[in-house]
Amino acid sequence: MNKVQIFEVLEDILKTKGEELISAKQAFMSLTGKVDESSSEYEARMNSFNDWYIFDYNKIFEDYFYSKDLDIDILKSFYDVRYSVFKVTQVKKDSYILHDLFANEKIVINKEHSLATLVENDIFCARILNYKNENYLLRGICLLPFEIETELLKFAKNFRKNRLYYREKEIVLRLEEFKMRSLNYKHVSSSKIFDFKSLLVE
Repeated sequence: MNKVQIFEVLEDILKTKGEELISAKQAFMSLTGKVDESSSEYEARMNSFNDWYIFDYNKIFEDYFYSKDLDIDILKSFYDVRYSVFKVTQVKKDSYILHDLFANEKIVINKEHSLATLVENDIFCARILNYKNENYLLRGICLLPFEIETELLKFAKNFRKNRLYYREKEIVLRLEEFKMRSLNYKHVSSSKIFDFKSLLVE
């Protein structure tokens, strides 16, 4: 399965959206904050919602794959999507070099396997799918403010020290919530909105 087919599968899954879509959007907004349709962030938030809807909301991809009888290997890759916080450490001619801040790992993304254009030092929440040893950066990217990097790196170190991997999805969603709050309260410093201490409390 090539790059185009993988993203086509994701788009095709979204076409199967049912009546639960409205309640799913409400659930997502309650987790990450509301965004107005006129906002410049609206498309990015909907992309993030779509990824969450496919992979985390009742795992709707399961029924899709079984009904389509598709490659079992890609189905397995859907169960193991990496949802984390990444920093772009290098932009090469044909690839992005990322650092997974929570796993403390280097990840290489072929530019053909990304629907987003990134620049060096971008920090963002996103999902990465690995299929046959190739990484695919999914569309739902939530860029984080540069000014929180120092505190974020400290938190990531604490995250690894305390082995909080079982809470990773919850924490990344909270970071997306903080990002939305920072957009709605632009007069407040991002350092005050991104309350990393609260993320250490269950």
